[in-house]
Amino acid sequence: AHCSWHTAHCTLVMAHCSWHTGHGTLLMAHWSWHTAHGTLVMAHSSRHTAHGTLLIAHWSWHTAHGTLVMAHCSWHTGHGTLLMAHWSWHTAHGTLVMAHCSWHTGHGTLLMAHWSWHTAHGTLVMAHCSWHTGHGTLLMAHWSWHTAHVQGEIHWRN
Repeated sequence: AHCSWHTAHCTLVMAHCSWHTGHGTLLMAHWSWHTAHGTLVMAHSSRHTAHGTLLIAHWSWHTAHGTLVMAHCSWHTGHGTLLMAHWSWHTAHGTLVMAHCSWHTGHGTLLMAHWSWHTAHGTLVMAHCSWHTGHGTLLMAHWSWHTAHVQGEIHWRN
């Protein structure tokens, strides 16, 4: 841990590793009370199980903007999950992206959502596809809590 109360900056690094078990944990946190910015990085991994988790969060209390990235993956099962979220408390807008995929089955799912609390409008996009069969489903929904409307759906085949 490195800290300076004069500059109000602080850095914390924690690393736990065992080369016998092949497990590791890394935690890094950087922040400044003057600028009100912060970065948190957490990584957990195991070479034996071939599972991994990565969490990265960047935020600013001044701008009220934030970014969160979470990735979970397993090289043994060939499955992966990616979650990305961007948001702003000032504009009340947000974006969420979730992707689930399997390299073994050749199937994938993508979910994207954009919304605004001010306008009460939103857009949701979901895509399901199979690289083996060449079949896919795309669902696009635009909605408004004011008008209570929802629309759109498309199916395709290669």
